Amino acid sequence: MKDDTHVLLAHSGSQSSLALLHLVWTGLQETTHKRHFFDISVVYIDGGHSRFYKH
Repeated sequence: MKDDTHVLLAHSGSQSSLALLHLVWTGLQETTHKRHFFDISVVYIDGGHSRFYKH
């Protein structure tokens, strides 16, 4: 991935999504040894209340 890449991160509110967000955020911090240089945006996706979701 190039340094100027913009990444869209989907977040569902689950613990696994939160863990992924934490790992990516940690990798972007200035104090991280192997720091990543890209921009992120986070979009929240609520899959449980969609009118298209069938139970």
